[in-house]
Amino acid sequence: MIIQSDRTTHVLLGIIAACGLWLCVRDASILGAARAQEARQPQAAEGGAGRPATANQPAAAPDGGDEVHGTILAREFALVNRNGKVRAALAMNDSDFPELILADRDGNFRLVCDVGEGGVPRIQLRDKDGSTSRAAWSMLADGSPYLGLYDKQGRTRVVVGLGHGESPGFVFSHADGKARAGISVTPDGLPRLTFGDAQGATRIGLGVYPDGMTRFELYGGDGERPRAALTLDTAGEPALRLNDGQGRPAWSAP
Repeated sequence: MIIQSDRTTHVLLGIIAACGLWLCVRDASILGAARAQEARQPQAAEGGAGRPATANQPAAAPDGGDEVHGTILAREFALVNRNGKVRAALAMNDSDFPELILADRDGNFRLVCDVGEGGVPRIQLRDKDGSTSRAAWSMLADGSPYLGLYDKQGRTRVVVGLGHGESPGFVFSHADGKARAGISVTPDGLPRLTFGDAQGATRIGLGVYPDGMTRFELYGGDGERPRAALTLDTAGEPALRLNDGQGRPAWSAP
């Protein structure tokens, strides 16, 4: 019985090997025939209508001009999840500016990147409903970068950026949009803290001058010229000065 089983096994293995060899020869023949047929087929004319667009064969531009290599021309692309809900989009908005939008699981737009008027780039972070921007990183028209923080109504409350002369600063605003406090470093190196009134005019200023002198100032209603100034020089000597409406010294001590 053992000898008979071994003989049967050898026969079966021989049949399987023969079948495998035949399949390899058959596939090789089919593959060779297909390649030969492909080589005999005439090539489509350059830019012809029957020419397929593949990764190695660029598609013709829609306007009939030069070919666009590896480029797809469209006005909007959408990325959806398994349920068909849009999670990302790349499109031209109503003002003909490009936008990249990322949405949460509920389809609310939470992050928006665009390039607006004057070529100014902007990145917005929106609230959970996707309707109000709560933070934005952007640039001014002169190329100065800034970061804006907004309340639930979309009103600017905090701005961090580089102002005139590339001087850094923070501005804190009330709900009415008026600047009420700020801290900055002026172009000449003066660190400065300011407080404004309900109209946004500067009323109090505190700073340290480059020579080390400390200065405390009280401003008039216009917020342009200090009416009183208390200083302390590097030697520790205090001084008080009162100015008229034009900012000229009217009284001082010592």
